[in-house]
Amino acid sequence: MNALATRVTGFFREEHDFAQLTERVRAMPRRATPVKLWSCACSTGEEPYSAAMVLREVGCAGEILATDAEPEALAAARRGIYALEAAEKLGEERLRRHFFMRGEREGGAAALVRTELRAMVRFEQRNLLDPDWRPVERFDFVFCRNVMIYFDRAGQRRLLDRLAAVIAPDGLLFLGHAEASALGHPSFVPCGKTAYLRCGPDP
Repeated sequence: MNALATRVTGFFREEHDFAQLTERVRAMPRRATPVKLWSCACSTGEEPYSAAMVLREVGCAGEILATDAEPEALAAARRGIYALEAAEKLGEERLRRHFFMRGEREGGAAALVRTELRAMVRFEQRNLLDPDWRPVERFDFVFCRNVMIYFDRAGQRRLLDRLAAVIAPDGLLFLGHAEASALGHPSFVPCGKTAYLRCGPDP
């Protein structure tokens, strides 16, 4: 599985998605429960940590589930240690606010995700097409980017049905820029460049 996947990732990749996430969270009415977000294919963790940065920066309590089918990628994500060169692209302010500097990482300087940011993210191994699907949580936002390109149409529809069951009404689904599989699905309508609004009754 790891050989088949491209594993291309990075902090705030497809930045327009995180800009829309920021706008939506800021517009949400105050509530007692935290915002819930799922990163379906989190790879080495840059995507869920980017979402956690957004939530902290807008002063919003959040709980993030980050899943992947590959245990080695999840192990790296849990460590939260990244080459300083990659983290520096976030800018000085985000680097200072969200990371600790460390001396060496395989011969180079490294950045460690701060404890308070790591505490927002829960990592689990999960196969999105596992027949033993148990939708026990509801999410305000789901990132499922560059995943469905690996599935046939039947698999895409099955996954979209499953995602529709766990996204709260008026929640957002973010897909990859090359994915349009949600177009025509009864539970989703386009809402931005690569985002889809969860609409209609629960499936």
